[in-house]
Amino acid sequence: MQQATATIPIVSIGASDPVAIGLVKSLARPGGNITGVTNLTGELGPKQLEMLIAMTSTATPKVTRVAVLLNPTSPSSAMRVQGIEAAAKTFGIHILPVEAQNPAQIDAAFAKMRQQNAGALIVLLHPFF
Repeated sequence: MQQATATIPIVSIGASDPVAIGLVKSLARPGGNITGVTNLTGELGPKQLEMLIAMTSTATPKVTRVAVLLNPTSPSSAMRVQGIEAAAKTFGIHILPVEAQNPAQIDAAFAKMRQQNAGALIVLLHPFF
């Protein structure tokens, strides 16, 4: 759509990271004829990790392994996990990506988390979850 017109307004609904995919120049000033809303998932993952660390540091022993439950059919899952992994390095935390895309895979996902000794869990935003 962006290539088809520079004059007709385009409204994007729920783009995971419109800046990263080149849809807009910035969230504050998108520029051009594109506007809309985002769920900010690119920035949300590292913030979730920070909050998780803050919560667990007072309630439980130090968490060193955090599982991230994701739906692999989501085009933004890889980008979200990369953001969390980058943030995790600063805290000395190992991230364990775990996939599930249907109800039958949920039990297996939690079994994998237990097997990998995950001390906490971050669930990426997805309608399935």
